[in-house]
Parts: sequence; C-alpha cells; structure tokens
Amino acid sequence: MSPQRPKRESAGQQEVHQRSSVHQRSKIWSDQHKPAKSTKSKNPTDSDYVFPKKTVKNIPITEKKEIKTNNSFEALNSDKTDVEEVTTAYKIKPIFMRIFDSYNLVLQDLHRSYPTATNTHTKGYIKIEAQIEIDHDGIIKYLKDKNIEFFVIESPLSRPLKLVIKGLPVDIDPEDIKNDLISKGIKIVKATQLKRFISKAPPYLHDRDST
Repeated sequence: MSPQRPKRESAGQQEVHQRSSVHQRSKIWSDQHKPAKSTKSKNPTDSDYVFPKKTVKNIPITEKKEIKTNNSFEALNSDKTDVEEVTTAYKIKPIFMRIFDSYNLVLQDLHRSYPTATNTHTKGYIKIEAQIEIDHDGIIKYLKDKNIEFFVIESPLSRPLKLVIKGLPVDIDPEDIKNDLISKGIKIVKATQLKRFISKAPPYLHDRDST
C-alpha cells in the first residue's frame, strides 16, 4: 500500500488555526506577566499599617571653636592691696580782678612780687593765676589791702553751706542766733533774715562754713 499524503488545509482553515495559536500565546504571556493578587484585606486595621522606613542622615561632626573674650571686670577681682590710691592734685584757683582805671599799675606791682603768676584778660576781668599756694595767698592779701574788687571761684567742696532754720520766733535777733551757733563750734560766715512774699514771716538763712 502506498502511504497516504497529508491533506492540505484550505486557506480558511489555515487562517483560523493561526488565529487560535496567536490567542493561546497571548493568553500564556498575560498569565505570566499578570500582577500578583494583593493579600491585604479590604478593611485594613491598625496592626496592618507599616511605618515607612526613615533613612538616617550622617551629619558631619564639627569641632566647636572657642571664642576668646576679655573680662572687662577683671580688675575688680584683683586684690585691693595691689590697687594704688590715686589722690587728685590740688589745683590753685584763679583770681579774677575787675578792670579799673589804674589796673595796669597793680599788675606791675604783682609782677615784681610774684613773677611766676600769669595775667589774662577775660570779659572785663584780669584772670590772675598763681603757680604756688603761697603766691596765691599773697596776691589775695595785696588786693584786699588795696580795696580792689576781685573774686575767686571756689570748688563745690570748699563752698559754704546755706542752711535755713525754721520754727524760730520772729523777734529773735539774727546776731544772737549766729553767736549761739559759733559758741557750739559751728563756723558761721554770716546770718541773714529773709521774708516770705505771702505771710511776710522772716525765715533765717545761715551760711555755714563747710570746714
């Protein structure tokens, strides 16, 4: 017997066969690449929540730089015995002599007696500055003997204190009050009686020597 030859498929059968094979291959590929089903329940609970991972950043460690500062109160912490007491030098106060007609002759006499003293014209006065205390006292004595008008600006510490005494009877003599204060060891320059503008009551004003 002669072998039977395979039957040839018609064109329509071949097309159907090709379509079916393509469909099978696409199904197999889709099954292989199909994502896995999620195992999570539709109603998740708190125990199902997973915190996201946090990465730790490596922060570089830098050395702290020490800032040097100066202590402005360091001198207060030092021993008091090391601190020297600085005494302020005594400054001789200038003498202001009022200018008059023959003031030039007075300056000539002062220059012969006290050649180191300096004279300066300022606002209607002659400013006389002595270099030593002895000359200062001598110039003042000379001006007083000649009855020449002058004044000396004293320091606040050496100026007399002005005191007001209240509550005294009106008919007391100011000289009696002055003598009574002097007898108690208080140096009084002068005592004056003032009157108020409203009640005309005379309060007493005393200039007390601070020394």
